[in-house]
Parts: sequence; structure tokens; C-alpha cells
Amino acid sequence: MILKQLYYYRPTKHIYQGISITSTLFLSAFLILGILTYGCSIYNLPLKNSGKFGVFYLDHINYLWVMANLVKSFKYVPQMSINWMGCSTVGLSSKFVLISFFAEFVDFLGRLIIPTSALFYEIPFNSTPFWVKLIQFVTLLIILCQVQYVYVGRKPRLPKGKL
Repeated sequence: MILKQLYYYRPTKHIYQGISITSTLFLSAFLILGILTYGCSIYNLPLKNSGKFGVFYLDHINYLWVMANLVKSFKYVPQMSINWMGCSTVGLSSKFVLISFFAEFVDFLGRLIIPTSALFYEIPFNSTPFWVKLIQFVTLLIILCQVQYVYVGRKPRLPKGKL
């Protein structure tokens, strides 16, 4: 059934849909860095409790956390750019945007409640950094403005891709 759906989807796709070269390069670099830090962190683990080149296993986990937050902070940018390139928000549900906006807003408020003077052990475990929430909130605010005001009732003008 999924293959049938993908087959019917192909003629409707436009040239900007798909994974960009920039995204592929960033994700590849993150993947290589993750594998490299993991390899270095477990190099001397059983004997000396130290990885190669001074990379500890906790450092590897920290690098993965930073990379995940970088990717997570720009998760709405592709939708925002597709809306801008096509001058339309056809196919994007207003309810999805409102629910996502409300969820990010509540999460953003929760992050604002944590005082800046809080010690590291007072911050909730796996808390999303403030700058990630800020970027997500701003990009969703832009998408919300696109859906509700800028591109209301417009038809998409994106050229179709090759089959």
C-alpha cells in the first residue's frame, strides 16, 4: 500500500521536494563525527578508562546531544522555505500549525521559568536549550503568519519535478 501511495505521489512532486545537498552534507558530517567520537571513546575503555585522543564516552554522548539540538532547532525551516518558494501553504494544515505552535509555546514558557542562575543539577534532565526553543518558536511563528495572513487562498506556483 505504501509503494502504491509513493507511486501516485511521484507525478505531483515539485522540484524543491526531497533532501537538499546541504542537509545531506550536514547529516553526513554529523554521522561521521558521531562514529569517530564513538570509536575514539571506546578505544581504551576496558583498561585505561580513557579514549583515544582524550575523547571519553561522556564526551561522545555530549557531542551527540549538541548535534541533535542543532538539527532539532532547524526542523521547521524546510517547511517555511517551501511555503516561501511556492508562495502558498496548500497542503499544510492550519490545525497542525496551531497545535505545533501551542506546544512549542508551552515548552518555551517552561524553559523561561528555569532561572538563569540555576545550577546544572537544578535544570530538568534532557532539557532543551533556550536557543533551540527560541529558533523553533520563531520559525513556527513565521509559518503561522504564512498560513493565516501572507499566503491565504493562493495556489502553489512550484514547477513539477522530472519523473
